[in-house]
Amino acid sequence: MPAIANGAVSFDTVAREWRAKYTGPAGESASLEAAQKVLEKYLPAMKALEGSEVTRQVCGGCLDFKVRAP
Repeated sequence: MPAIANGAVSFDTVAREWRAKYTGPAGESASLEAAQKVLEKYLPAMKALEGSEVTRQVCGGCLDFKVRAP
């Protein structure tokens, strides 16, 4: 991959990121539970793609639910 930002930033992976906000608190959030269920539904297909590495992040402070996959 080429370097960007006048050569200051280099990378070896291009990925997509899907973000959603959920209602808190995280420990009892119905919307967070629903987001996780949607991810679980599509996760096998996402992992089946060649070179795939799927990560999920949940932030209790800003109430973000993020999924990243190259």
